[in-house]
Amino acid sequence: MDPLIRHTNGRAIGAFVALIAVWTPWQGAAAASVEDEDLAQVYGGKGFVSIATGSVQPTARAPAVASVITAAEIVAMGARSVEDVLAQVPGLHVSRSTNVNSPIYSFRGIHTQLNPQVLVLVDDLPSTSVFLGDRGVAWGSVPVEMISRIEIIRGPGSALYGADALTGVINIITKSPEELEGGHLSIAGGSFRTGELFASYGSASETIRYLGYFYQGRTSGADRTILADQQTMLDQVFGTSVSRAPGSMSLSQRSTDIGVKAYLGDWSLRMAYKKRSDVGTGAGLSSTLDPEGRGWGERFGADLQWRNRDWFRDWELSLRANYDDYYEKADLVLFPPGAFGGAFPDGMRGSPFKWERHAGLSGAATYAGFRDHRLRLGAGYQKLDLYRVEEAKNYELVAIPGIGTVPMSLGGVVDVSDVSPFLRPHSRIVRYIYGQDEWTIARDWVLTAGIRHDRYSDFGGTTNPRVALVWEAAYNVTAKLLYGRAFRAPSFVELYAINNPVAIGNASLKPETIETHEAAVTWQVNPALQFGANAYAFRMKDVVRQVANADPSTGNTAQNTGELVGRGVELEFAWDATRQLRISGNYSHQQTWDPDTGKDPGLAPRNRAFLRGDWRFAPGWSLNAQTNWVADRRRESSDLRGPIADYALTDVALRTESPNRQWSITLAVKNAFDVDAREPSPAPGLLPYDIPLPGRQLVLQGDIAF
Repeated sequence: MDPLIRHTNGRAIGAFVALIAVWTPWQGAAAASVEDEDLAQVYGGKGFVSIATGSVQPTARAPAVASVITAAEIVAMGARSVEDVLAQVPGLHVSRSTNVNSPIYSFRGIHTQLNPQVLVLVDDLPSTSVFLGDRGVAWGSVPVEMISRIEIIRGPGSALYGADALTGVINIITKSPEELEGGHLSIAGGSFRTGELFASYGSASETIRYLGYFYQGRTSGADRTILADQQTMLDQVFGTSVSRAPGSMSLSQRSTDIGVKAYLGDWSLRMAYKKRSDVGTGAGLSSTLDPEGRGWGERFGADLQWRNRDWFRDWELSLRANYDDYYEKADLVLFPPGAFGGAFPDGMRGSPFKWERHAGLSGAATYAGFRDHRLRLGAGYQKLDLYRVEEAKNYELVAIPGIGTVPMSLGGVVDVSDVSPFLRPHSRIVRYIYGQDEWTIARDWVLTAGIRHDRYSDFGGTTNPRVALVWEAAYNVTAKLLYGRAFRAPSFVELYAINNPVAIGNASLKPETIETHEAAVTWQVNPALQFGANAYAFRMKDVVRQVANADPSTGNTAQNTGELVGRGVELEFAWDATRQLRISGNYSHQQTWDPDTGKDPGLAPRNRAFLRGDWRFAPGWSLNAQTNWVADRRRESSDLRGPIADYALTDVALRTESPNRQWSITLAVKNAFDVDAREPSPAPGLLPYDIPLPGRQLVLQGDIAF
């Protein structure tokens, strides 16, 4: 590790510990003098979760390893994105992709650039693109002012949620009219020419409840430098000097979110529009700096739900219809002007466009009429349609046996949509049915068993069970034994990509699957102190990888190949040291390897720790400090570069609010010690110095309710 980085990380951890140490001797005096709200009450919403079974229940007794992050916590930490919030979840590492700097939510050592193994829901609806299996350019997070809570399952979730819930499920639950009743306005600005505006109005009358919101944001992005890129290496081969490295990553973005939620009796309607424009390409789509290239994405979604909690005696019934339309395009300069020995005087350019339409119908019924059983049954239908694809480019990739893949100039930008597109339109139909039984087999024992079958029109069916035994061993101790199986559906690119020898699709692919065994315990030592621990082991099969053809110079084809095996432990605690001081944290350790080679697949941290302190030191004032330590990341087996430096990032947020909470001001400092932290770039090291994370960032935010 670089001595400077090691010294800076030490300062970060030391500063956090010093904050707690200085405060602790005075905690009794402060508790006596501060008349303020109990922190345990402020964060009390963490005690319940619905993601584990579809019904609200205590988190400690839920049949899953689950985490909950509340709106109060999000406000206290001064978070400005979902990624800021998720950094505190044990077993979850938030990284960045070389693909337009998209976030990677890496659960328990499973790390891929597109991250399709994690299912992200917004109000229980998937935010997945069927094209790549990722969340697409239009994901761009959710306005934090609209987040009521985030619920996370660490482990498989396909028995309830179906595809892509392979390693974890993240459900972002947005606020209700009651939570944002009246008018609210939030303005934030800070480093990297960042500015944000959020406005909402909600009404919670007895007849109709509704909420509307608007969000606008823009940023030029952090100014971290890429010292060398793939074009740097090509310059050495061709004797040219056209690389833009050293140069800054392209991290600009403009964001617009507009939404409406309405409730009338048993009916609810949600409509949301999301637009992301002027999206920078990060370190470049081909690991070559591209300051000119930009991406755009638009998404419109609507869902209508009817839910009756007393439909018939002991029955609860819900029906839901949803629609999602998604458009994405990009104008890219894959390699700069003069690349490949001057073959591309205007640069190697490409402009892919795609349109998706998702529609679905689903229903669920819960029956609680049996003495010791609670049954949940559900079924659904989805149509996932990539209905239009266009492409314009000034090159074609030609696989020459014995030589390799060579880019050839087309003389100018040509529309190849009808001649040689990267993909043609495709659609898939998904039908599914599931059942779940929560059986109280004894006073302190609950067995939850569930199974779901999904039938896909393009690759067939898959059945995924789960079993969870929860034992309330004592009034303050809960133990769990869990088993689950999950799957990931191959994306359309993996199945059907054409005219790109670097990555050809394979219509015969099977879904990736995983089987996970877990054991967990929660111990409420006293009302102020809680511990949690869990251990897990998994085996992932039919991993989809791009595999070299028999003649490797003719390119790669997607194949189900190999397995991954993993195991790990996750420890966490929360301590209300006083009514005004809460200290919480967690530690995660994982080991993942390929059983055929015995090697770590790389990129994900083996060790990670998080420490956080929340201090309400005076009426209307609070201070939050947190440190995220990431360590022991390995290179991929084919990557011969040196080790990846560990890092620790410290964030601090100071907040003040009026006694009636009509207004508040928050000053947040991200990466307070300006640590040069980096996320590893994939093999073979086309970005030899990895992906730099943002340096110190200051954000000032003001909120007012009226």
